[in-house]
Amino acid sequence: MRDLFFLIHWFLIPLIILFFSRIFFGGVRFLSFPIIYLLSFFVLIYLQALNIYFNYINELNFILSVWIVPLLYVFTCGLLLQLFKHDARKIQESMLFVHLSSRDILITRVVPVLSAFFICLPFVFILDKGVSNIALFHILAHPGDTSRAMELRIGGLVSNYSSILTLIYSYSRALLYPLYITYLTALTVKGIVSRLHFMVALGVTLFFSVLTTAKAPLAYICFGILVSYYFTRRGYLSKKKVSFLILFFLFLPALFYPLLFGVGGVDALEVTVSNLWRRLTWVPSYVCAVYFDAFTNLFHHVGFSSNRFLAWITGSEYIPTAAFIYDNYFSSTVPGGLVDASYFASFYADWGMIGTLLGTVLVAAITAWLQILFDCKGNDLLGVSFRAVTVIAIVQLMQTNIYSSSLGRGFISAPILLIVISIGWSVIASNLGKYFRPFEENSKL
Repeated sequence: MRDLFFLIHWFLIPLIILFFSRIFFGGVRFLSFPIIYLLSFFVLIYLQALNIYFNYINELNFILSVWIVPLLYVFTCGLLLQLFKHDARKIQESMLFVHLSSRDILITRVVPVLSAFFICLPFVFILDKGVSNIALFHILAHPGDTSRAMELRIGGLVSNYSSILTLIYSYSRALLYPLYITYLTALTVKGIVSRLHFMVALGVTLFFSVLTTAKAPLAYICFGILVSYYFTRRGYLSKKKVSFLILFFLFLPALFYPLLFGVGGVDALEVTVSNLWRRLTWVPSYVCAVYFDAFTNLFHHVGFSSNRFLAWITGSEYIPTAAFIYDNYFSSTVPGGLVDASYFASFYADWGMIGTLLGTVLVAAITAWLQILFDCKGNDLLGVSFRAVTVIAIVQLMQTNIYSSSLGRGFISAPILLIVISIGWSVIASNLGKYFRPFEENSKL
């Protein structure tokens, strides 16, 4: 049985996915949304899934889902793109055509105001929370005090004064800072914003991202910058440079591990590397297996109760699945913790295997729509920044449910915001077209 599972897992399924993804989506270098989905699924979920199934959680529904989900995704997304005659050639052409639009030029006039807001926000946050109540400052002063740092981290973005500030803090870290810094990246690459301006904004962005010692937001910010830079340069980056930047952006947030464990010297490097590998490949997959085990053998499926809005509509009790697993499966002692799992595991918690399958079809349909939308409408620098944030949101689908990824992290909210901006700009341009048309004609890069 093990030999059969190894054959299926390491040869049959990867070969099928490689063959059809190459036909439908083109090469990896064009960073299409489907390719990003498959790469992140392979690294974060697939790589350790068989090991987890044989040695930790022997739940058949888990390993079957790990096999079925990428296959179902490839064929659903690929066939939808073919249905709309959007092939790999169109994906390639879109990446190679990036221009500075008149709306980019108009937006640059308010960039100093935006920068002032985002630069001030971390200091407002520090005054709001107080230095002693911020996880970063605590762990720097008390290396190894993980439990207290975790307590401070869990409620890290909750304002002491206003729920509006809590909302600003949360959306700024998850969506607004990524959109802002990826746009600044594109503007800097094209020489519109100075490098000093960009470096100051970047420093403040990274500072705000690490105040709660959460490593994932820092990694997403860094990779958003890399993706925006890559798209703005139309893929003209050496493989060595890309590889170096990827490793650097992975190690940067991982440097928190020695502080959390209170180690230094050579041991710090070992702790950093081992925990980085574990966090990337083992934790996301293991948490998915936990969801499958919990909602197959221990608990009933939660249905609409996993989402606050849907629970309210259906009159159900709201049961946040990530908090439910933390409290009832792991019986953890630090209150308020969350155990997030990939969208397909979250859908399994909601509806069982039918939820996993239909949820994957839904995600495939959305990413096909996103690919068509951005290839047709997102070729200026603003579109590049929104595309970069959406790429990162697709990666986050492997670590959280679709509701959180769609609204707070930009999987759906970012493209919709781009559509709203585009409609608004169309209205402005139609009324003031004679003023902006010369910019449009002279700004093709």
